[in-house]
Amino acid sequence: MVGAVIVEGYISAGPDAEEFPIVPDRIFEIGLRNELSLRALYSWISSHKWLPKEGVHLTSGTSTVKFGVQRLRWGNLRVKYPQTYFPEFVEQTSRLFQ
Repeated sequence: MVGAVIVEGYISAGPDAEEFPIVPDRIFEIGLRNELSLRALYSWISSHKWLPKEGVHLTSGTSTVKFGVQRLRWGNLRVKYPQTYFPEFVEQTSRLFQ
């Protein structure tokens, strides 16, 4: 049995090769617009080739907030050029599966 989980917005879970890949609705819709077959659509979203690449599409960093004497630090990601990641890069990767 195979399937996919389509979420509104973005996810923070790391991609693992799995039977049920998690994909943002915006990415899934690009695959539908490119008229991929169901088999090709599943192969594409399972491949994670559509994910942004660090150093090309996104940057990583850390943020810190201070609460009294305590500090809270966490990692973050930022898409550098969303106008080229969506739709150019994502559409290019989906075409590899047509």
